[in-house]
Amino acid sequence: MKKLTTIFLILLLTLTMASAAFELSVESVKDRIKQGDTAEVKLTLTNTGSAAALFQLEKPAKWRLKSEPLSDYFSGISVAAGESKTTNLFMTPESDLMIGVYAVDLKITESATNETQTVSPRIYVESGEKVDYVPNLQVPVRKITNAGKDSTEINPQEPITIMLMIENQNSLDIPDYTIKLDGGSLIKEEATSKIGPYGNDTQSWTVKIDDYVPPQKIDLRITLLRGGEIIKEFIEPITIGKVDKDLQQSTATEKKFLSKITTINITNLGNVEKTGEITLKTSWINRMFSSTKPEADVKTIDDSKYYAWEVTLQPSQSTTLQRKTSYVSLAIIIIILIAIWIFFAFINPEVVIKKRIVNVSRSEGGVSEIKLLLLVKNMSNKNIRNLRVLDIIPNIAAFIKEDLPGTIPPKKIRAFVSGTEIEWGIPEIYRNEERIIRYKIRTKLSILGDVRLPNAEVSYELPNGRRKTSYSDKGVVKKE
Repeated sequence: MKKLTTIFLILLLTLTMASAAFELSVESVKDRIKQGDTAEVKLTLTNTGSAAALFQLEKPAKWRLKSEPLSDYFSGISVAAGESKTTNLFMTPESDLMIGVYAVDLKITESATNETQTVSPRIYVESGEKVDYVPNLQVPVRKITNAGKDSTEINPQEPITIMLMIENQNSLDIPDYTIKLDGGSLIKEEATSKIGPYGNDTQSWTVKIDDYVPPQKIDLRITLLRGGEIIKEFIEPITIGKVDKDLQQSTATEKKFLSKITTINITNLGNVEKTGEITLKTSWINRMFSSTKPEADVKTIDDSKYYAWEVTLQPSQSTTLQRKTSYVSLAIIIIILIAIWIFFAFINPEVVIKKRIVNVSRSEGGVSEIKLLLLVKNMSNKNIRNLRVLDIIPNIAAFIKEDLPGTIPPKKIRAFVSGTEIEWGIPEIYRNEERIIRYKIRTKLSILGDVRLPNAEVSYELPNGRRKTSYSDKGVVKKE
């Protein structure tokens, strides 16, 4: 019988030890309060089980309960196996209590097993007027949203939303206080608000900083003030990220007389230095009449020719590239060619005359007789009328009149002191037709040196009635 009793006691002790999966202890921090004041205790929870566990705090009757951190009360206290965790608990009566001593039951439940333990710290409520509280504001939630995401690294080209949740830690009613945000030269914001006893206040700002602020780290200083005095101050680090964008370009074309100017405007829309290549399609003909500013390289891309510039720009910096194509020089060349063509068309005779020496007779070592040939040809595609051919025989020689077959006889022969003028008449000569005039002259004395004969000339009437004259070259007989 005694042995059975011993076994029963051992089993009972084992069950008792197994059921005690956690232990509690409480330490008073502020257990004496005035009416309406807040008491504070430290609760230590030890997990004696073999696995991590989550423990929930239950609000005591007629008392407000808050924890530090807040998550211990709202989400539960997570404790690893064999470890302990301490949290600060703040207890405020929901209404003014009578003077006296109160045991405040703090009930803790292990979530997995629903095992519950209660610890009851004593709170002493003393007589006297309510405490003149010092403002005690906290900012447990500081949230920064940028480009639709929560992040402390921000894109300066997107709006930034800053949200703060301010919490009043005691029963003091604060009808007006100021929140200031100071991020150096980038962020300056301020708001005035109010907050009730143990209440919460949420404030938010949407700010836009300079798009081209370079990447850097800044401290966002959050300051809470009342009556110009600082209640609380926090620092929230913010990183301004790198915005690397392709160089933006826009092209405009201005057309002028015989010229065209293509302008490319380049802008760096990022917040860091950017280098890029800008290209503009061209061709070898276009390059003959084009210039670039600044000077561009020429490169081949997919079998096509392009002007290429390498551009480096700082944030928000812009530059201009230009190609000027001018056909003025080409127009001048064309005009000159047309003028030359017109000039030669104007001065080139429609009818040409050539003077040829056919035969030379010599006696006593000198020239005694010369046979000459005048070729008259219509070079135009029109018929030419009223042709008058003249040749001059110098006074050292005389014209020998003779009838030669296939030639045109002289129309007039006039003698002058300086020589003899011979005239032939041709009524009409058809296009591309050629007429031949043969004649002979005899020198009065044998000429030992060179003999130079004057130019022959032909005058004719154009279809428009205007007359023109053409000249042959000189006839020259060289001495032997």
